Amino acid sequence: MSEDKLKQTFNEVWIDFIATIKAAYNLSPLLIIILCCVIAAITYISLTSTKLMMGVVLLVVLGVTVIVYAKGENFGEAALALVAGLLTAYSVTWTPKRFVAFIAIWSAFTFFAIIISSIKLASKSESIYRQAAIALSENSYQVTSKEKELKKIGGDKNVKGLGPIERAETLLLFAYKKLPTEILSSALKAVAILSVITQLQPKIVATFVVDVYKVFDFAFPDQQEKLVDTLYKNIKESPVAPIDFIDAFRESRRLILSKTIEPLTYLELLKEALETGEAPEKVAEYIQNNIPLT
Repeated sequence: MSEDKLKQTFNEVWIDFIATIKAAYNLSPLLIIILCCVIAAITYISLTSTKLMMGVVLLVVLGVTVIVYAKGENFGEAALALVAGLLTAYSVTWTPKRFVAFIAIWSAFTFFAIIISSIKLASKSESIYRQAAIALSENSYQVTSKEKELKKIGGDKNVKGLGPIERAETLLLFAYKKLPTEILSSALKAVAILSVITQLQPKIVATFVVDVYKVFDFAFPDQQEKLVDTLYKNIKESPVAPIDFIDAFRESRRLILSKTIEPLTYLELLKEALETGEAPEKVAEYIQNNIPLT
């Protein structure tokens, strides 16, 4: 590798690292500040009594046990952590110096864990946005501007119900599916709303939303926001689970893509087919047999 290429690679890594650190800070500064204040207050109050010091230590042990169980859902492992923590807590004579040292070390570990977790989360998010930007860009010069645009869309505070990684992954899926940039924002909001309503995984809903936007593009050219209401109304009124509605749509969308049937008529027949008990894979046949004669 030439010296110029080596310098370029190092610069790219350094720029990515700085961006990751900034993203990590944006993810958790308030949390760290609050934790510092709470820990300082609890430590100060606990120093006035040996019983309070012991109580705080026991709460820390309990908190760790709960986290261990929540993470792995292994009762035996959590119980072992609890017993080890209790034995350690009761075998030590707690003095103010020991208590302060314990709190200081534990707080340092907690802060580093939060920072490392935030950095990993931010790094993964950065990588996903970069992939999406590359997929949307016609050349290498557009990647940076597209990435900024995608991050702005993903950072919209009006998009609720999706985590930062879920937003980035949804936009990446949109990019791979070649959804127009101008409707990415409304499509992301649609995924967020429908994911909360249907309780389905965002990836499943995102794929459905992409298909819907492509299918109904000519029927709703300037009404992307209203399309969500239309979908919700049909999903809610259908006598089947949301996943069955989505499967039925996927199996029969070819009819509307080929313009065999009008969009609104298609939705009515889709709902009617599900009401009659048709299986998702049979819905296309039902719709085709019941298209109104013009």
